[in-house]
Amino acid sequence: MQLITLNKVSSRLFAALIVTCTVLTMGTIAQAGDIFRVTGVSIDATAQSAAAARTQAVASGQKKALDVLLKRLTIRSDWALLPQLDEATAQGYVGSFQVAGEKSSSTRYLANLTVTFNGPAVGSLLRQSGLHYADTQARPTVLLTGQEEATGVVLWDETSPWRQAWARVDTANSLTPLIMALGDIEDITSLPVSAVEAGNLTAFNALADRYGTNRVLFAKAEFGPAGTSIKARYALYIKGASVPRRWSQTTMAREGEDKVALSKRAARRNISRMEADWKSRSIITSDERSEVTAAVSYETLKGWVGIQKRLKKVPAIQTLNILAVSTGGALVGLEFAGTPESLNVALTQQDLSLTDVNGNWFLASTR
Repeated sequence: MQLITLNKVSSRLFAALIVTCTVLTMGTIAQAGDIFRVTGVSIDATAQSAAAARTQAVASGQKKALDVLLKRLTIRSDWALLPQLDEATAQGYVGSFQVAGEKSSSTRYLANLTVTFNGPAVGSLLRQSGLHYADTQARPTVLLTGQEEATGVVLWDETSPWRQAWARVDTANSLTPLIMALGDIEDITSLPVSAVEAGNLTAFNALADRYGTNRVLFAKAEFGPAGTSIKARYALYIKGASVPRRWSQTTMAREGEDKVALSKRAARRNISRMEADWKSRSIITSDERSEVTAAVSYETLKGWVGIQKRLKKVPAIQTLNILAVSTGGALVGLEFAGTPESLNVALTQQDLSLTDVNGNWFLASTR
């Protein structure tokens, strides 16, 4: 394993560096979910008794959930290399589970299963298999849905199949979590249809601020004749960007599939696309390790404690050494997997940034 050491800041420069380290402010970050939690797993088993059927169904469901999780965390080209575990072994990685919608007879059991896995154990399993994986969740994005009708784009419609589908899809525990805009009075008045159709950056930024994040995904759907297809157009508005990122996907309906079910499949396709993009940027695909010494500035002791807590949430950081502390700043040493560029991707999700200024490193809070 290679260790690359990048410019260390001498203690003599500490005071001067603290003065030049800029601290930005943002709203409180929106809360996301847990990438090691898998929801909505349908389980169904038949046995000699309802109790035996339940035990069998839960065991098979936990195995199915682990398969979903391993694919969530890894890149598609590695899926053929994923470890194949039996049900008993898979249960060893389960932290907890919940069942909902239980139905049973004397011999059959049906339910929906939610499984939360032991993150460190799953990570160890993947490393032992020689696989790189995503262990950092992207910062939440506000989701705004719209449906194209003959009269124009319709927003905030609770009866819309497109909006209903997104409400039923697990977006919180994705690698790229989405938080659906509430559609309350403040949302409706601050982001009218005219502002959405015009791509008004100020209005989209205001919506992001309200939910404590820096980006909004506008997902607009148009159904084909008799619901035979759905074309979803996406625009991702990121604060600081002059134009949104755009893409589209068309999904064909299956036989007997209604608009909500079709929309759910389309929504899941987009989640998979966003996760794949995130994994391509966040997964560390080498054994390289790096080390930097950086100046950190803060205004209060509470701010400094908060920065330390956020640093400890970054999985790539293996060692955090506090080298010096003053009333207005600190000097820290970081040892981490990957490069400063890959570390910055993870730091951004915790509202932190690592910047190289003329060979000197600065760690700043951006909220």
